[in-house]
Amino acid sequence: MKKKDKPIVVSIETEASAAMIWHILTDLAEMWQLLFTEIPSFVLEIGFPTMFDLATENQFFRHHWLVKEVVPKSKLVIECSCRRHLG
Repeated sequence: MKKKDKPIVVSIETEASAAMIWHILTDLAEMWQLLFTEIPSFVLEIGFPTMFDLATENQFFRHHWLVKEVVPKSKLVIECSCRRHLG
């Protein structure tokens, strides 16, 4: 994504409570179950970076996440980038 591109905003409707969604998006054990087991660590604080790789048969994707904004139990902004590597 280029600097001039608009950010991608994900919005879903669910019957789960806001507290449950917050827990799923911010608790590492929940992230491992529902997102990626490759996430090495996650701390809910502005400026926290994490990096992990997801592999397929002949390529892998390096993911970089940076926590940009946290409003407890209300808003979480993570800057994400992904770069594909062959090999």
